Amino acid sequence: MANVINNLSKLLPQNGSHPRKKFRGKKRYYKKLNAFNFHRGSNWWNFWHYHPDYLGWGNKSLAFRKENIRAITDGFRKIAQSGIEIPFQTWIEISVDDAGYDAVYLHSKTEHSEFPFLPIDIIWGISDFDALLKELLPDYNMRVGIRKKPWKDEGFFYFIYSTDVGESLESSGE
Repeated sequence: MANVINNLSKLLPQNGSHPRKKFRGKKRYYKKLNAFNFHRGSNWWNFWHYHPDYLGWGNKSLAFRKENIRAITDGFRKIAQSGIEIPFQTWIEISVDDAGYDAVYLHSKTEHSEFPFLPIDIIWGISDFDALLKELLPDYNMRVGIRKKPWKDEGFFYFIYSTDVGESLESSGE
């Protein structure tokens, strides 16, 4: 567990970009955070995503960030177990510098975008989250990659997906 927390320490921003007020109602907040319920009511998803911590409380401490990542992995698990019958992709994005960007994604073939989504400029095989993913998603073989944020001069996203769920995020030429 200590290794997991040490690996997460690189996810705390140095600029203190979190809400400035005192965090009141933590118990209620995390109950709501973990209450994500995925409904399979559609036949397609165009980069549908869910940001459980859009306010950025996960930037305040490692304990908060870990709870937010737990909520995202729970969302990933609910999507993976939902029995979607068409080709789809699901993945997790973790921002290095802002918990508000952390999200779980779901994508399928639509007339609005390409499928499968193959993100570019990702370095796959990153082991930064192996212990955390084994703890939170033990039933899945996860792949982790890192990519520079395309709209910023600095900052990175971790892309995390399972080779067991949906279509791959990696092109077959890699």
